[in-house]
Amino acid sequence: MVHSVVLQLSEVWSYILTNPGSTTQIALSAALVVVTVAYTYFTKQQTDEMADTREMSNQPVVRGGITNMFPTSLVVEITNTGNAAAHDLHATLDFADTDDDPQEFRMSILQPGESYELGFPLDDDKPFTTNMHGIESKLEERDSGGILHVDTEFESPFGTEYEEHEEIEYFDVVENMSQIIRDSNEDKIVSAVEGIEDELGTANTHLEEIGKTDEQKERERQKRKEQRKRAKRHQNVLETVQEASRMEFGELVEEIGEPPEDVAESVRYLDAFVSVPDDAELPSDEEEVVEWTGRGSESGSVDPDEEGEIDAETETETEVGGGRE
Repeated sequence: MVHSVVLQLSEVWSYILTNPGSTTQIALSAALVVVTVAYTYFTKQQTDEMADTREMSNQPVVRGGITNMFPTSLVVEITNTGNAAAHDLHATLDFADTDDDPQEFRMSILQPGESYELGFPLDDDKPFTTNMHGIESKLEERDSGGILHVDTEFESPFGTEYEEHEEIEYFDVVENMSQIIRDSNEDKIVSAVEGIEDELGTANTHLEEIGKTDEQKERERQKRKEQRKRAKRHQNVLETVQEASRMEFGELVEEIGEPPEDVAESVRYLDAFVSVPDDAELPSDEEEVVEWTGRGSESGSVDPDEEGEIDAETETETEVGGGRE
């Protein structure tokens, strides 16, 4: 066989020597083949790189985190932080060191910037738990370290499959969040107290401008005493609701130890920091929930006490003017 191959090579070499024109044509054809192969290779390589770049610029990124829905309610938030939709999303939440069943959810598509909120998988009777105190109590009962595992599976619009695993330390997140809330609430309480002090200062200024008859002095002394009492009640209501976060109106009345009508007046006055349902009938409905909001109010409402002070001043000035006449 080797002898046959040698004979064939000899014949090819003899043909090249006797036909130089054909040799040139063969060389040119070979060069063209090489150029075509190289062009095809580099074109495919460039096309693949463009496809990879396009997919990277249209990639979903799904992340888990803990956020507050209300002042005392927390949820797990699954968010698509990427720049493409996540398809066939499947998420699983569980505390690995507890025996509770994992919390799962599926979604056909999660658009960029969209979020989905779930509770914590710690309750046998309810779909999930969101109350902050309830979560901490259940973790302590289970002697859990509070490490929340968030596992997600999803696909990109191009069909690429992704799997993500995150571990979130619940107690660290809550501590940081609580510190932010405490700092914010302290500033708001200081502002509220300063407002109450301003109200008392205005009342004192008004008293100095009133006539000096004994009857007027006694009347203004009583009014000043009542204003101080009312300001103290406002402050007690503010601090009580802020500490409890939310409580029934009847419980608030019991804590303050003053008539329901007076406590209801304080709740309305502090509408920038506490809230009740719009249809609440205070003070008759003791089961209405009073909740700490900590948000400023832009309603521009006038305090009934301030209106009463203006009326009293007008009446006093009229009396003084009549005495002079």
